[in-house]
Amino acid sequence: MQDRLPIGTITGPHGLQGDMRVALRHRVLLPEGTVVWIGFSPSFGREFMLKAFSLTQRYGLLHLHGVETREAAEKLREHGVFVAASLVKSQGYTTPMGMEGWSVVVAEGTVIGTVVGTEDNPAHPLLRIERPSGDELLLPYVEEFITNADAATRTLTINPPAGLLELSLPAQTIAPSKRKR
Repeated sequence: MQDRLPIGTITGPHGLQGDMRVALRHRVLLPEGTVVWIGFSPSFGREFMLKAFSLTQRYGLLHLHGVETREAAEKLREHGVFVAASLVKSQGYTTPMGMEGWSVVVAEGTVIGTVVGTEDNPAHPLLRIERPSGDELLLPYVEEFITNADAATRTLTINPPAGLLELSLPAQTIAPSKRKR
């Protein structure tokens, strides 16, 4: 049996078509067709194929082939969601690996730049974002700043605290004649 890692717990149905809310342990991106196991442990999970998976600010939304009604989704409440360890590790289990090339936008749609890499940091991973001006921004990859991660369009929508984006702008030099003495 291959190693399986938990990514979250189903907290209940979402809508009428079999979608489910997942309280995530780690924010991961899972493409359509990914095999997941649903159950109370990695060893005793039932295998499903992923129909759709998306991230919201607070949780994941999961839709599985074969789970097409609210009633079917309700039966899976409180079950764990497990994926192959190799898949999760290739993305970076607790980091945003694999997001290179994604566009980064703020909620109103303004493009901030493109993810060019990540950096490890003791507190949380950092996204290295190349801005249209050519400079780089290091953005903490924390749930509070991420409002949506859309794997289909490779777009990360963020809502950083006021002033964070301006911190990476080059410092303005004050001409010697304008400095206070």
